[in-house]
Amino acid sequence: MKNKNITLLLAGMGVSELGSQIQSIAIPLFVLRLTGSATSMSIVLLSSVVVSLLMMPFSGVISDRWNRKKAIVILDLLHGFILLGLAYLAHKDMLTIELLVITTMIRSAIGALFQTSSNAILVDIVDQKNLRSTNSIARSITSVSSLAGPAIGGVLYGALGITIILFVNAISFILSGISEMFIQYKYNSLCSDKLSVKAFFTEFNEGIKAVKNIKGLFVMLLFAAFLNMIDAPIIPIFLPFVGKQVLGFSATNIGLITSAYTFGALISGLVIATALKKIDSKKLFNFGIITAPLFQIVFAFMIFPQTLALITSTIVILIFSLVLYFLMGFSDSFVNIPVYTKIQIIIPEEVRGRVFSIMSIVSSVFMPLGYMIYGFLLDNTVPHYLLLGVSIITLLFSLLLKRFIPWNSFEIKKEK
Repeated sequence: MKNKNITLLLAGMGVSELGSQIQSIAIPLFVLRLTGSATSMSIVLLSSVVVSLLMMPFSGVISDRWNRKKAIVILDLLHGFILLGLAYLAHKDMLTIELLVITTMIRSAIGALFQTSSNAILVDIVDQKNLRSTNSIARSITSVSSLAGPAIGGVLYGALGITIILFVNAISFILSGISEMFIQYKYNSLCSDKLSVKAFFTEFNEGIKAVKNIKGLFVMLLFAAFLNMIDAPIIPIFLPFVGKQVLGFSATNIGLITSAYTFGALISGLVIATALKKIDSKKLFNFGIITAPLFQIVFAFMIFPQTLALITSTIVILIFSLVLYFLMGFSDSFVNIPVYTKIQIIIPEEVRGRVFSIMSIVSSVFMPLGYMIYGFLLDNTVPHYLLLGVSIITLLFSLLLKRFIPWNSFEIKKEK
């Protein structure tokens, strides 16, 4: 029964994730065609990020109060019907930038609620011994969607336009909701009183206390927040800039390099779930936390003018870039999957949603600042020195982070 539940949940998440990735490449192109403004595109993307961050505290508290199965079903169906509405408006040439921003904010709020609830219900339906493998499979599904979705979206948008993209994504969410209806899940109400403002802050503080009670977890999250701030902008901002301005790559080549990173994460997720499933999580983490910044340092040296003067073939540079980004993606999964699995296991069920939301807030709160800093530095510094400096800082902080991962706390089992 549990295997069936896992299959239904992962299948639903996989279908909707693929639809979202198909749409991810089309929306920016549509906004640019509609307005001719990169600023308008930024506004749409920023509205999504800000709402997600604002919703995370609420999503954690709400997730611990409601039936998680019903929640993910309703949220997926609601998301699908909103997209159907957008598809209709696009078909009638009535989809404006204002409507797109408003619906993006609504969809972002729905997404925040869904993410917290789906993360929490996963632990409810998976045995602890199978949790790491399930997380690896889930990450692999996300990687496949990230690998295939933008390519499919580019083809569909170029051939058929935004209406078909929105319709396909709408159907993906509706199919996901239908799949999740068949999950066998026993709901245990953990909170019977009505949620008030006072109760919200009280319960949110309980989530904060739960994080603090796991020795070393909050410090680890602060390290993660800093590393996300300096590393997260590399693929969406640094790579396109350097690819175009320094390496002379085409848009297709830059897309291939991005896919190589995703493909690396996909392969490592499968390897962790199968061949390395019995390897200690600490060993996997220590491998990934060191090798990922080392590969990044190698790439930084590769884009130095002295190196490029020696390697005159664009094809050779492209091959090196593909290999290095594949290895970066491969290494990153060795960091994320083992730690996330350990955290899932030790968090008590009654505060799980709140803890997940707090972790997401802390680890991602500085990412918008990172995007702004990269934009400024790329316009005012030399890219290869910027990446080398960032990579060295990442390596040093990674070495420090190894000392602050609370592995002993992670071994504490939940009380039944």
